[in-house]
Amino acid sequence: MQLNEEKLKRKELMFSQKQQQVLLDTVIIPAIQGLRKAGQAEYAHEKDDAHANFRRLGELLDMPQEKILWVYLQKHLDGINAHINGYTSQREDVRGRIADAMTYLALLWGMVESLNPTASIIWDDLNANPKAAKEILSKITEVHND
Repeated sequence: MQLNEEKLKRKELMFSQKQQQVLLDTVIIPAIQGLRKAGQAEYAHEKDDAHANFRRLGELLDMPQEKILWVYLQKHLDGINAHINGYTSQREDVRGRIADAMTYLALLWGMVESLNPTASIIWDDLNANPKAAKEILSKITEVHND
């Protein structure tokens, strides 16, 4: 398919379902990363701790940080469920709720990783692909230096 930039600007390009999913797969992860970064700046208040707000609330309520995260995640899952069941008058588009849920799941994954980082599947992926490992470590260094 030839890309027609004018049609793209007017949102008139038509894609097959498979093409739409490939496009989504390409933009979803960077979008989730952006949401997590913005959320950390707004809520965590600590440069080096993406889970700081969950940890603080957990300490305040005497609950594990994962349970605090679960409460936030469940709110978005309830909204997604309402959409699936036909409720359309939501304050937020369902895609925003899906993105937020994915962000919370990524944060939960990070919490699980921090419990036993050497057992992570990430290490297997990095060891299997040294070129990708170099790129990822470069990104991690950039994030740390922000």
